[in-house]
Amino acid sequence: MRSQSEFETILKKAKENLKNNNEDSIINYLEKLKPYSKSKNQYNDYIRYLINTIHFFDTKGSFEKSIKVAQEGIDIAERYNDSTIISEILADMSHSYRLFQDYKKAIVYGKKAVEVLPDNEEKENLLLKANALNMIAAAHTEKGYPDSAIVFQKKVLDFLPKVDSFDIKNTFVNIGYAFMETNRLPEAKLYTETSLKLYRPTKSDYAMASIFTNLGMYGRRAKDHKYSLQMFDSAIYYAKKSKYIETFEWIYEERAQVYQALNNYKKVSEDLNNLLIIKDSMFTKQRDKNAQEIEAVYQTAKKEKQILKQREELLAQKLAIKNRTVYTILLASLLVIFGVSFFAIYKRNQLKRKQLQKEIDLKDALAKIKTQNRLQEQRLRISRDLHDNIGSQLTFIISSIDNLKFLSKNADVKLKDKLTNISTFTGDTIHQLRDTIWAMNKNEISMEDLHSRILSFVEKAKIATQHIEFSINNNIHTDFSFSSVQGINIFRVIQEAINNAIKYAEAKTISIDIDIDIDIDIDIDIEQQKNDLVIVVKDDGIGFSIAEVTLGNGLSNMEKRMSEIDGKVLIDSKNTLGTSVTLKIKINTTDDV
Repeated sequence: MRSQSEFETILKKAKENLKNNNEDSIINYLEKLKPYSKSKNQYNDYIRYLINTIHFFDTKGSFEKSIKVAQEGIDIAERYNDSTIISEILADMSHSYRLFQDYKKAIVYGKKAVEVLPDNEEKENLLLKANALNMIAAAHTEKGYPDSAIVFQKKVLDFLPKVDSFDIKNTFVNIGYAFMETNRLPEAKLYTETSLKLYRPTKSDYAMASIFTNLGMYGRRAKDHKYSLQMFDSAIYYAKKSKYIETFEWIYEERAQVYQALNNYKKVSEDLNNLLIIKDSMFTKQRDKNAQEIEAVYQTAKKEKQILKQREELLAQKLAIKNRTVYTILLASLLVIFGVSFFAIYKRNQLKRKQLQKEIDLKDALAKIKTQNRLQEQRLRISRDLHDNIGSQLTFIISSIDNLKFLSKNADVKLKDKLTNISTFTGDTIHQLRDTIWAMNKNEISMEDLHSRILSFVEKAKIATQHIEFSINNNIHTDFSFSSVQGINIFRVIQEAINNAIKYAEAKTISIDIDIDIDIDIDIDIEQQKNDLVIVVKDDGIGFSIAEVTLGNGLSNMEKRMSEIDGKVLIDSKNTLGTSVTLKIKINTTDDV
């Protein structure tokens, strides 16, 4: 066994080297320390140094190195069944992928970090869950779904008072940012300033840089430009101290917009130039390729280990069967040698047939998995192309139209209205594109996903129509899944029903009720019981007479979408009594009736 003194000498040098920011030396020391991880006592010190190395590479923007070190750490922690360390490293990987702008993987690893933890309410366990939930929420926010982010962040606040607010101070930062993304500025400022008070005693330069950046972004949105520039100055001060390159990207991008509002185009140009330099240094195609290769190598190595283990077990089973068969033959040969020989031949052939059938089944399963993987890769490639190409082009169109409006100050009202209509239409197209990509990225859509999507849409509708009150009642206490086609069709019909109520009903309230209409059949096993998912969109508006009104394209499209997924849509309306739109679709549920 390697001596403790040798380990402590190398560890001390490694920690000193970590402060000197030499990336190659850091990896070299990590390799020197790795053999000591086989000792439980030395493993604890080693794994903390490894986690600090992950954080160091994140601060340098070297995300591919950060992810590689994290994967090695998980392999070592799994030998000790150390769920707390595994969860902490998985959350770090979620953080790295979020900074690398791969939000899907960030969410996946954040959820894994929660799943590996035991289900108890010990403080350490709750803090690890809070950390992972914060990673998931941050990825949702930056992906463009702040409402979903708030749902995850409020789960963290449920841990109070089991943990102190100081222990989950990062949650207040994230909630403040999510509220800012939904344009709820008073709540954003409240939570962000609260996080500032909690973080000041920690002297965390990175955290202070992030918080002051968020306050600067708040000032820009609140049109308090002086306050905004003061906050960005503080953010730059702490960002330089922390040497966290990611923070500068947010600062320059946001501050350029403040200078533009103040017509200080020289400062705008300086910040945009700095932003380009930062982005070029952080994200290149080669680095993206490297990160993907690291992930692929790690997953391949893990599968190879599993295959080797299965082969060893299979060989052991074959040896045991062989020994048992030989023993039976020797014992039975004392009685009737010819009868035993015939029986042995019969059993051997039977075993070969079983093995051959297993091999055929395994090949069929592998072929099916490969086909599914290819389909999933094609779907992801198409969704990426839609997001990166068409999405960016539409965003460019909106930006160009806004610039035209700015340049056309003296143009007539008709032209400005036309430009506004084009910009609005393009914006709506982007939202529809995002909804389509959301559905394409999933093999199946859970009821929780659909519910979160409806909540997000309603929150946006509240902002656009402040004179209408919305309510959502979800009476479903179990989760089930739809295909991506079913999920997007149901969401589109709900979206169309709400839009119709907003445009034509002159309503004061709009409610969305989600429930299951259970149809009990005593001849059907409860595990296979099919029931109706019922969603009702109801308003208290002016209504209309169905017999006197010709249904338009919108209502026809609703019926067509539901018929495509073997569902039904029922419309009930009367003059002055409002309108209700009811959706019904068959689902499988395993809930007790």
